[in-house]
Amino acid sequence: MQRPLLMVLPRFGVATTSRISVLNRPCRTRPPTFLASRAFSLWPSKPTPPAQASELLSDAAVSSDPTPPWTDASIPAAPEKLSDVVEAAVNTLPTETLIPPLQLGDLAAQGLCGMHPAGIYRMCLEYVNVTTGLPWFWTIVATGVAARLISVPFLVRSSQKQAIMQQYHTRLQPLQAASMKAAMAKDTVTAMRLNEEIKAIRSVAGVSQMQLLQGPLVQGVMGIGSFLGIRGMAELPVLQLTQSGVDWLPNLAAVPPSWFSAIFAGMIFVQTRLALLEQPPDMQGRRFLEFIGYGMPLLTVPSMAWFDIPAGCVVSMIAFSAVHIVQSMIVLIPAVRRVLGLNPRGKPLAELSPPVRRRQQSQ
Repeated sequence: MQRPLLMVLPRFGVATTSRISVLNRPCRTRPPTFLASRAFSLWPSKPTPPAQASELLSDAAVSSDPTPPWTDASIPAAPEKLSDVVEAAVNTLPTETLIPPLQLGDLAAQGLCGMHPAGIYRMCLEYVNVTTGLPWFWTIVATGVAARLISVPFLVRSSQKQAIMQQYHTRLQPLQAASMKAAMAKDTVTAMRLNEEIKAIRSVAGVSQMQLLQGPLVQGVMGIGSFLGIRGMAELPVLQLTQSGVDWLPNLAAVPPSWFSAIFAGMIFVQTRLALLEQPPDMQGRRFLEFIGYGMPLLTVPSMAWFDIPAGCVVSMIAFSAVHIVQSMIVLIPAVRRVLGLNPRGKPLAELSPPVRRRQQSQ
């Protein structure tokens, strides 16, 4: 039988418990006499009273209550998205905590760069941020404005070719309608003959289909590269995006507030209205463009929250739209249109005609 035995060590002034196995006799064993001796003490101390020893034993006893110290309510729920974890971690940081700036090659080391639109755009963002030292908000704005300005010559060239084709609208429209009708009727011979006439008119005008599409293609590639590039950085996430450098939009990796998305929606409306002013009043598809001008702004704000679009993408799109609005306002000036060779604003297509030289060649 084993019984707990209280051993008071006067030398150290503490009480301890131990178990001493005693067989076939009561537990009356006394501690060795040398433990009670003060001959070996280098630091004299008073012996511990029995009452104090009992209190120490009661404090050191293990509680027999099996109830755990936690409850289900005290355990926080697991976050659903990685961006929520990053945002919560950033919010808990002190205001003076700064994330180290990026260095050239950091994004490539994380696998974010490559020879595709999103990877190339990320390399441009990194280069602008490292070389200029701008905060990430203004880095995205500057890169977006520069990318949009690069596409301006291609858009102007496409607008010039489109203006030339509008001058042949009265001849092309009947041929295009007849070609579509023949194709639906499976009249291959007639459709091929009409397509050859259309190609001949385009040849005289000096316009190819690729020249008409080069501006929108360049603009589209840059827009897709910007959107996917910044969204990939926000989803990784690149922690530098969580400190934008502006107080009213601190985290570029999080979903922007509704008022910021509303700014982008308003810019879409202005952009489409300016595009309608630039186009002829009898242009085909004008009704669809008007629908986009009213429908897209209404869908923009809820779409940003529904698809979790990060604020950095919205900043880039606002920069693109701002440059496009300024470009449209400049192009609407009559003197600028004459210099660029564009058709007069507001003139119907039916009143447009090609120059005399091209008209004689087409005939």
